[in-house]
Amino acid sequence: YFVSHFWGTAFSHFVAALRQHAFSTGSPSWEEISYWVCFLSNNQWRVTEEVGGGDWRESSFYRALRSGLCRATCMVLDAQAL
Repeated sequence: YFVSHFWGTAFSHFVAALRQHAFSTGSPSWEEISYWVCFLSNNQWRVTEEVGGGDWRESSFYRALRSGLCRATCMVLDAQAL
């Protein structure tokens, strides 16, 4: 799953939301579900390079979404988002 999130979300809420999502998939092996999270996947000190250096097709986001390994997008929201 490709994870979309708000940088202001508390990390504990973020982890709890992903855990709840994993449980909700109905997978018997929820611990084996994979998530692509930009702040864990991108070098935050080299953001320009990580986002493709001007070519969006070279960005890690595009590559993750087009890899064939992402089933869907998982959005992490808080109660105020709705």
